[in-house]
Amino acid sequence: GRRQRRRPRAAAFSHSLERNGANNFLLYTVRRMAGASQAFTLVSPSDGPMRADFEALGIAVVVVDPNDAGYLARIRAMLLGTDGEADADAGGEGAGAAATVVGSGHGHGRRGFGVVVANTIMRAEVVRIAQQASIPYVWVIHEAWPRAEFDHYAAKVFQMAHIKPSIIRDAFAAASPSHGGVVVFPARVQRALYDGLVADDACRVVYNGIPLESINVFRASSSRRAVRAALGYGDDDFVVLHLGTICARKAQQVTATAFARLRNEHGCKDAKLLMVGARYIRDHEIEYLAGVRRILADAGDDVAAAATILDIQSDVLRFYLAADIVLVPSLNEVLPLVISEAMAFERPVVASAIDGIPEAIDDGVEGLLVTAGSADELTAAIVRLHNDADERARMGAAGRKRVVRQFSYERMSRTYRELLDGVTATATAVRAGKRAAAMADEAAAG
Repeated sequence: GRRQRRRPRAAAFSHSLERNGANNFLLYTVRRMAGASQAFTLVSPSDGPMRADFEALGIAVVVVDPNDAGYLARIRAMLLGTDGEADADAGGEGAGAAATVVGSGHGHGRRGFGVVVANTIMRAEVVRIAQQASIPYVWVIHEAWPRAEFDHYAAKVFQMAHIKPSIIRDAFAAASPSHGGVVVFPARVQRALYDGLVADDACRVVYNGIPLESINVFRASSSRRAVRAALGYGDDDFVVLHLGTICARKAQQVTATAFARLRNEHGCKDAKLLMVGARYIRDHEIEYLAGVRRILADAGDDVAAAATILDIQSDVLRFYLAADIVLVPSLNEVLPLVISEAMAFERPVVASAIDGIPEAIDDGVEGLLVTAGSADELTAAIVRLHNDADERARMGAAGRKRVVRQFSYERMSRTYRELLDGVTATATAVRAGKRAAAMADEAAAG
């Protein structure tokens, strides 16, 4: 048969290796595209638990600390293959203090990389280097940062002080499909948020897909009763799930307030709160988590005893299976994977009517939309679903249909494959054109 075409080595840049939606997206995407036809290396500014997930795919992990001297030069040399390092799969040395190669798989090394995947707005500096070095790239923007608050989100919320607003703006402004670059947004409303910063022809909207096959296998092979029992829930409990990194942006304090009212004011004594996503990395997140616990404790022993808070988990499917409804009352969001994952389990979703969320949920169809930050509206929505099992079932079935129709993992994977191949082909053609022009100039001069 025909030999499969070998694609250029790809560098995928994450903003961390912590467990979160953006990194799960990158894992899903790279899992499908990495292999015999294209070698990937994962580059992160810090280490974390998801390193093992990428290593399990045979992908080398490189940590390059942006606080180290010469960081930008280091990234440029890595991409161009001029850093003098041996390939990770050859066991070479010389990585230096700024980079740590971990695990097995295809490395970076002297050959450099032929294409870049920059995941999140926080990899703008990598995009600028790719643009300046004429390396094709696909830049995926998961965030919905107001343009006047780039510095606040980068430096304060995500603690990425090396990402300056000017870098983000310059990377957007220089994006050009005619030179082998494309910027991807997971929602139309999010694309509109950055209107005027990036050329229309440089943008694509691609909804994030989820691997339905693995979810289907889990659902078919798992007992909901057994999963709930393992988590401490009985058949008659009404389990309210809030899954996501516990922080102000995800609004778990609003959830805690609504849950307290659910039990104390509306008499829903069968309601149980399951909150998954505590971590202890950033001070503002630790303080916010303490605030969640205070709200529950102040509501009384009955409320506190009915609430469970778990750390971030590597395997979250069991939580969806155990839940009766899923909450996404975020204050700032794009289109989180938790919504499509919940709908894949046929769970109605109560979510804030912000950013890209209304592109996934029609109010009253797959779930209920509420005003962000409103504990009153969130409480009312939970009470409504608590009191109507038929409506929960109807919304769950509608959500499942929408996931199959709109959030197909296969469709997403094909689109990203086409985008990577497309920017690579464009960049190759541009280089060939420049070489031909230079040869013509030499011939004319001769």
